[in-house]
Amino acid sequence: MRARALVVAAALGALPAAELLWRASEQLGCLAAAAPQPGYDLYMVGESTALGEPYNRDGFSLAALVALRLGETLDGLPIRVVTVARSGQSIYPQAVALEKELRCRDPRRPGAALVYSGHNDEGARRGLSPLMRWDRLLPRSRLLDAVLFRLEENVPALRARTLDTWTFHLRRVVRECRAAGVTPVLTTPVSDLRADP
Repeated sequence: MRARALVVAAALGALPAAELLWRASEQLGCLAAAAPQPGYDLYMVGESTALGEPYNRDGFSLAALVALRLGETLDGLPIRVVTVARSGQSIYPQAVALEKELRCRDPRRPGAALVYSGHNDEGARRGLSPLMRWDRLLPRSRLLDAVLFRLEENVPALRARTLDTWTFHLRRVVRECRAAGVTPVLTTPVSDLRADP
């Protein structure tokens, strides 16, 4: 019993060091990234509808149409479209991809994120996945976030796509945008996320 307690204590003691190493590796990635050209960053979060399918092959994604409507510039700066939207995905992997894009961003740089999501999440169902319930009880850890994402991605039994999971990750997108100096622009999904009356 005492040996088990020592192992648990050692593992818990190693977590802060592992978190520091994880964040340091992320910062090294930021240092290695090329500095972006001056511009207005327009991030696109969503699924196939946000991508403009089936018209995206002609350049008619939602972000491209917004940039075109604005004349490819905003406040005299060229619009740089960054797409994290993916066909067939829920908002969870998009939130993770957006966090990676925003991680190295200078918050003084102007930008916005168009969030057109909710089409691939089941709005009639409620509840969180077991991993998300655990994640909510623990302090924010980027290493833990990465581990939970990989578990959820690779173990279908741990996956949930409900109104609650969509709301959870939508809040995450908004929080990360604000922290990075990006204005989140939320749109109403075409599909109705509410249950039928």
